[in-house]
Amino acid sequence: MRTGIENCVNYRRSNTGRERIMTIEVEPYPLHAFPDIARQTAFELGEIIQAPNALIGTTMLTTLSACIQGIVDVKLPTGQLRPALLNSSVIANSGERKTATENLLSAPIQERDEANAERHEADMKQYTADLGYWREKGAGIKSQIRQLTLKGESADHLREKLRMHVDEKPTKPRKRRRMMLNATPRAVMDALDGEGSQLPSSVMKVML
Repeated sequence: MRTGIENCVNYRRSNTGRERIMTIEVEPYPLHAFPDIARQTAFELGEIIQAPNALIGTTMLTTLSACIQGIVDVKLPTGQLRPALLNSSVIANSGERKTATENLLSAPIQERDEANAERHEADMKQYTADLGYWREKGAGIKSQIRQLTLKGESADHLREKLRMHVDEKPTKPRKRRRMMLNATPRAVMDALDGEGSQLPSSVMKVML
């Protein structure tokens, strides 16, 4: 079955005689198969920064996946619904414009992440103030319960008040982001840890 990549065996002369080498012939990356807007963008990007088509295409698909996977599901032939998730890996030599390609295609996502970070900072200030007020209010209710108990009086009427107070605990704002650049494996694990997950759908550039 032809897959688009064919292995060819060639030989070259060396001091020790004929040496068998393996070369790989790769067919052109199928940018022509992209939807119209994506195809035109890819071709224009290639003209501007002179990056390989495979690098542009893979980066574009990864970026598109990060944008839509939270709102679009794919129906498999089995009938199952799955998010439009894409895992990709790009290996490029120095000077092949990998960083330039990523920065241009992901600029809108990075801008949104920066805006979200500013909003999260403001939300955290409000959360800190609300949490402090909530704790003081709870301490007051507990103090009332303690005083009545020391007097031998019933504090049952404060039990429901305390329960309602617990339900009113402020929720810590989640720091949401779609991109992590130059992240170590440890930083990725921290971002995915617990209910504060920062990466519901994202592009990650991991340094190994």
